[in-house]
Amino acid sequence: MVRARWCAAALALCSVARADVLSDWTDVAVQTAVANKQAPFVQTRTLAMVHLAVFEAVNAIAGDYQSYTGLPAAPPGTSMDAAIAQAAHDTLAALYPSQRASFDAQLADDLRRYLDHEPVRARPQTLRYRASKFVRRNRVPIAAASAVVLTLSSLSRVGWMNTLPSGSPWWVMS
Repeated sequence: MVRARWCAAALALCSVARADVLSDWTDVAVQTAVANKQAPFVQTRTLAMVHLAVFEAVNAIAGDYQSYTGLPAAPPGTSMDAAIAQAAHDTLAALYPSQRASFDAQLADDLRRYLDHEPVRARPQTLRYRASKFVRRNRVPIAAASAVVLTLSSLSRVGWMNTLPSGSPWWVMS
């Protein structure tokens, strides 16, 4: 039971959530719209435009749906996270040209951090997000440590089972 929980926790930390980049740039879009004192219906339109651009970028890579704009398929190996960041950046830069330098700096920093497998800075990071980036940067040492821990835990369980009197159930201790 403990081993199953540990494995589930390790898998949860190893998975890279694609929603992080989208959440980061959505947060940037909301903060920008609020800072520009847009009315709520205009904020909704702004976010709809950002998310349509992100949909088109993701769909160009995944190709699961028909494109609204006729965007051609992306080359194989295109990064989904980088495409999301670029689409959101380009849309926000077109909507708020006076803040383009800020968006450019944010995108450059996010892409550099993404390439280095570090957390992006568009929003405050959760512990899970930072842990997933740490695991991605350190896959080999973490895999080696996990193998050692699993081996030791299985060996200790086998040794404990051998100390029981023969024929007694595992929960009976002498």
